[in-house]
Amino acid sequence: MKVCHIVSGDLWAGPESQLAALLTSIKNYTVKVVVLNKGRLYNELQEAGIDVTLIDENELSFFKILEALHNLLKKDPPDILHSHRYKENLLATLVSFFGYHYYLVQTVHGTTEIHSGIKSLKLKLYLGVNYAATYLCFNHVVTVSNEIKRFYRKFLPEKRVSAIHNAVDPKKIVPKKNPLTVREELGVKNSTHLFTAVGRLVPVKDFPFLLESMFKIFEQAPDSALLVVGDGPEKESLQNLAQSLGIENRVHFLGFRNDVLDIVNSTNTVVISSLHEGIPLALLEAMSLGKPVVSTSVGGIPEVIEDRISGLLVLDRSPEAFAKKALKLFNDPKLANRLGDNAQKRIQDRFSLESQKQKFLNLYRSL
Repeated sequence: MKVCHIVSGDLWAGPESQLAALLTSIKNYTVKVVVLNKGRLYNELQEAGIDVTLIDENELSFFKILEALHNLLKKDPPDILHSHRYKENLLATLVSFFGYHYYLVQTVHGTTEIHSGIKSLKLKLYLGVNYAATYLCFNHVVTVSNEIKRFYRKFLPEKRVSAIHNAVDPKKIVPKKNPLTVREELGVKNSTHLFTAVGRLVPVKDFPFLLESMFKIFEQAPDSALLVVGDGPEKESLQNLAQSLGIENRVHFLGFRNDVLDIVNSTNTVVISSLHEGIPLALLEAMSLGKPVVSTSVGGIPEVIEDRISGLLVLDRSPEAFAKKALKLFNDPKLANRLGDNAQKRIQDRFSLESQKQKFLNLYRSL
């Protein structure tokens, strides 16, 4: 069986790092990957010996990309063409019209981020084209959560949609540095209770809500601080908000980091404030490291966290409610340790890469 994946491969796409782990773990079929820009995924696949081709969207027009993709697949046609985003879905649809029949599969990693104005109109157009191509041309849609699957079931039959949760390989979630060393490098005392948030600084992550929640947490947790790991267009406005709240000395914006696992492993509590999520890899990685998580109850997150068993979910979207949950972990280390231990076990039992790999193989074989 031959499968070709088409992905954007941009540096901050967490699902694509997971894709590299998935593809390198499957030995049962021939796989090639077309990456539309050079980044971490491209490098990881090359290092792993995967057949990867770069068709750079930064240098080529859409139709030049389509031509290059067609020429590549014509030489060695795959049985299944698996795409991962709107642009890749459209490319897969169009290239399938060129004479060779591919089974088309797409993965939906999450819902659309929030935009306004012209961006909103463009996005609606992209979505309309994507949904039409999905309905008319794709053999199967994979969603990373049951919540997203329910949306696609509104216009696709049951047999054409399945949920395959994101997963991680616990054996590879291994920090490289001692937590005390990391804290020393960050200039944080060992006694400080560190809350950590990981993600792009974009509206859907709702970091303003998190900062307002942290303001209330800091009032009752004097020896605590927040690390924000990630970069994005909202960085400056978030720094300004932290300053206006008077918490700028206790909120550390670390920007993009290559040592995320080390940072998470050196902290006490992971916090997620998103308006929506599929199943974020930052969550799976934190739980695999045995870290307790406090998260808004959105998207596919409740499918991973069992409230008060393997983490804490915030149902009432208010800074007061979020702070109350987070302070439980600050004030009760035994509870934090228990939730962390249960979180680690849940990832091993339910969200392992081996389980995900088998589900994809079953899907490909069924096609």
